[in-house]
Amino acid sequence: MRKYIYCFALLFSVMALFTGCSEDNGTEPGGDSTPVATLFQEDVTKGMSVDNDMLVRVATNSATESVYYIASDSATYKKDFATMGVDGYNNYVVEKGTKVEDLGANGVKDVAIKGMEGDYVVTFVAVKGNVKHASSLPFLGLVWSKVASGKYYFQPQDDGSFGLEDATGLSQKSGVELQKCENVADTYRFKNLYGEGNSLKFTVVGGPFTSQSGNKYYQLQVDQQLTGFSNAKLGNIFVQDIASWQNNNDYQAYNRYFPELGVVELYLEYGVSAGYFSYGYDEFEAE
Repeated sequence: MRKYIYCFALLFSVMALFTGCSEDNGTEPGGDSTPVATLFQEDVTKGMSVDNDMLVRVATNSATESVYYIASDSATYKKDFATMGVDGYNNYVVEKGTKVEDLGANGVKDVAIKGMEGDYVVTFVAVKGNVKHASSLPFLGLVWSKVASGKYYFQPQDDGSFGLEDATGLSQKSGVELQKCENVADTYRFKNLYGEGNSLKFTVVGGPFTSQSGNKYYQLQVDQQLTGFSNAKLGNIFVQDIASWQNNNDYQAYNRYFPELGVVELYLEYGVSAGYFSYGYDEFEAE
């Protein structure tokens, strides 16, 4: 999978933009008389939250002796930078930030920054003696609030074929929390539906409509996302709605959220790169 790789200077001026495969990131850090840490934002790994955690691959050039980093909310970053200036802020990161252990010249190291909610700026400073050079990445950590808790029913596989329950052991789950995102419009999730750090996220794309029974509902979209489960032979298990799977938005009409009833209906496919395990309806009912 190809990825965009970002290297931001302070104040968000873009220094460079490259593309490449994840496994190649940082294999050519380059050389210069000025210490430079080039930043690559990677996919988060198991146990990390895609909503609030960031995995950064740091690649240094031949002039770098050490690297330090700090994560600040955007308001604090802007205030501190305006007060301290470039040199002052670089010194602040080195003095108050965290050192990237075992990273010197021509090195590569992955750094996990966790628990960010809201707008953040993560700044890395490469050091050689008294010379310091900073690179930064912005991050939007999602903020969630509870809407309801209830029971989630995973689609049954009644025809005897290999399905989701065979792959994951899931058939239904109690105490599932439906949450709404406070800083990204029309975004919801079932928190930790597939285990710690693995939530099912969906967005409202239409409505309100009225059902035949007179209940208000909204139309939903579930983009492809990993569940955190994997099959030993077939690899990672992902989930997406049928509209995404079939590339046909007509199927979005089967994804419905009834806020007054506390019911969510999702027409989903669970699969791997080689094909699908099962598809059908998942349903959430608020308690």
